[in-house]
Amino acid sequence: MHSSLSLTKDENKSLETLIRSEINAQYYWRKNNKEVDFILKKDRDIIPVEVKNKRRIDKKDVKGLIKFCSLFGIEKGYLINKEEDKIIEVEGKKIIIIPVTKFLLFEL
Repeated sequence: MHSSLSLTKDENKSLETLIRSEINAQYYWRKNNKEVDFILKKDRDIIPVEVKNKRRIDKKDVKGLIKFCSLFGIEKGYLINKEEDKIIEVEGKKIIIIPVTKFLLFEL
């Protein structure tokens, strides 16, 4: 995010706040050093969303999503980041990695 768009010097918090505002998130999940930034309820679906202020995502970035999905029988989760746009499968769970610019244009 460009510094002129930020009200704080903490770019991580700015990006999370932007996403939270866009999806109107009210819930998060945290257990044993694993977390998911936002948990959405859409009709009967539970949608976990993680936000990473990074250009490239690695395996450790999806650990919280994988743990949440495994514990609660969820098939997929979303990871919003700066640039990467791909779908990966880890431990039988689909993780949709989407850049923030694309996320802001489309609806989950």
